[in-house]
Amino acid sequence: MIRGSKHSEETRQKMSNVHKGIHHSNETRQKLSDANKGENHYNFGKHLSEKTKKKISDGNKGKKHSKETIEKISNANKGENNHNFGKHFSEETRKKMSNIHKGKHLSEETRKKISDVTKGEHNPNFNDWVSKGEYCEKWTDKVRESIRNQFDRKCYLCGRDEKEQMNEMKEKGKRQFRLSVHHIDSDKEQGCNGKQWKLIPLCIYCHGKVHNHKIILEK
Repeated sequence: MIRGSKHSEETRQKMSNVHKGIHHSNETRQKLSDANKGENHYNFGKHLSEKTKKKISDGNKGKKHSKETIEKISNANKGENNHNFGKHFSEETRKKMSNIHKGKHLSEETRKKISDVTKGEHNPNFNDWVSKGEYCEKWTDKVRESIRNQFDRKCYLCGRDEKEQMNEMKEKGKRQFRLSVHHIDSDKEQGCNGKQWKLIPLCIYCHGKVHNHKIILEK
């Protein structure tokens, strides 16, 4: 292809149709991946200019993946297929990653977009059977506060103190979350119709692990 030229919509469609239904085996995908790692990658050592980065950014503006495509991308990067699967970053690497993101503040518009695209079933931690249904009308902040106080405002699983969590979030420039109050059996109607409350306070980390089934609570 001549540099600077662009394929017509008809040509792009033909190219797309040619490749439809072609599925590489895991072995072939691994070979392709290995062949393009490190110095073999065509972008190795290259630094894009601000002008080029802006062109790429402008070219991708307004593009939206279909739900089907989003699902395919999600499935393709789960578990062992994720490029970070099994990796353990050193303390030095984690510190570098942290420093890179320090001082970065997303605009209200960007935060709103991120919020909208990760709501409900689009959220990677979405759990259909838990998310359905309405909470009991007696599920109030007063109830949640009483549970936090009952457990000395500490996470039931790891013992993390609420103040410790809030300070940590503040240092990271994030919203200062209080301890979450979790329904042990995921029954949102607890407290109504004679049902007994079964609640525990959880820090933001343990709460995420529980909903992502990385921690299983005895009911």
